[in-house]
Amino acid sequence: MVAGGFEHGLEEADAHQWVQDAITKYFEAEGDLLSHVAERSHTNRLTLHLDRALSERHTELCRQGWKVDAEYNRVGATDTTKALPTLIAKLEQLALGMGWHPGRLLRDRSTTNVSPDFVLHRRQSGREVGNAVVCELKRRDEDVDDIAIDVGKLLAFRSDLHYTHAFMILLGGPDDTEVVSISDSMEAALSFLRQLHDRGA
Repeated sequence: MVAGGFEHGLEEADAHQWVQDAITKYFEAEGDLLSHVAERSHTNRLTLHLDRALSERHTELCRQGWKVDAEYNRVGATDTTKALPTLIAKLEQLALGMGWHPGRLLRDRSTTNVSPDFVLHRRQSGREVGNAVVCELKRRDEDVDDIAIDVGKLLAFRSDLHYTHAFMILLGGPDDTEVVSISDSMEAALSFLRQLHDRGA
């Protein structure tokens, strides 16, 4: 363990600033990318800026083998698919907490296999170690249900795969994009979603 008690030494404020710096560079470089293109177009480009920001701000992490990957769907050194055993339960809890039907966020989900939008990790490290930051991205104007599903994933990434930090990126323009920290608190997640619902996200 190093500073902060984490093997990577990355405090939440540092992780948040790293993501925010990458988003700033993203808007400077990708200003001609239409906001309503497919989400994958944004994630592909933002991955590059996250990687560059990591190299600029956290060179020691790079030397230690920490990597930024998009849609990385494997766990450990084997060909094990990344799965979140508690995901369905968390989605049901979020729905109930919002006063919705418990199945509203399941969308006929028959698997808990997932591909996170972005991770900062050590490749092939497994479940207990080597998982620093996970991010999901949605446009600000997406339906609250879709954002809630990603919030449920982030809660499960923290509990099931032990990611230290989790962020929900609500992509708007240069002045209204938000990077929201998702803790392991269900009540905090519900508070965030209620705020989005009340403001008509």
